[in-house]
Amino acid sequence: NHFGQLGPLLVHSDAIEEDEVVVRPSTQYADTALPMLAQTGVDSHARSVGMCADGSLVSLQNGQICVWGNPKGNANEHLIRQALSDIRVKQVACGAAHSCAVDTRGRLYTWGGGDGFRLGHGDCKPRHVPTRVAALDDRTVIEVQAGVWHSAAVVMVPPMRQGGWVYTWGAGFHGQLGQESEKFSPIPKPIHDFIEDGVYTRHISCGRYHTAIVTTTGKCYTWGSNRYGCLGRREELMGLASSYTPVPGMVDYFS
Repeated sequence: NHFGQLGPLLVHSDAIEEDEVVVRPSTQYADTALPMLAQTGVDSHARSVGMCADGSLVSLQNGQICVWGNPKGNANEHLIRQALSDIRVKQVACGAAHSCAVDTRGRLYTWGGGDGFRLGHGDCKPRHVPTRVAALDDRTVIEVQAGVWHSAAVVMVPPMRQGGWVYTWGAGFHGQLGQESEKFSPIPKPIHDFIEDGVYTRHISCGRYHTAIVTTTGKCYTWGSNRYGCLGRREELMGLASSYTPVPGMVDYFS
């Protein structure tokens, strides 16, 4: 908790004793092994949370967001909240140096470091406030996630509301974009393997150099770096000359 990433001021934990409250000065950032309640200063429940190495980003039920710690893509909380003041955010995600948010209308915003095209704006420039991703203006984003050098989103395919196609962007030297031999994608592009096979995605997750999805039928697909066997496709990938694959494959354990 060196940068206050556990949240400011008053914290409470049912894990200690019921109704016990622990108060810490805002200038004191102590580590804790116990779950605690962060004081956001806003009268609303949390809806989604995103975390990076040194910071946290939370979207609330009322559509606002809270930022604390030292997330590199959230250097100025005031400017970020001001930029989103007229937008109701439903979901957030944090990468190593950038952040993403989806509003209740399915529009995507990104900000932070733009290296490797990970913001999806077509260039590598940083964005200091949430900026709408123009490439998906005519799409409805269901969910977004952020890795270190890449980002990914589930985009609605009408009439479905809880599933859609996977779009990825950023740098993919370890195959984490799932776009065949492409090493960079400056803007969000769909993964055609899923479209051709009629695979609809419900949830997505980005690791450091790999990506995973859960389909609407409950199956799990992974692609990207297979270091330490993190893709879960042991039998299929044992003969690979390299330690990564850009080709999405199903994890048989969940089939």
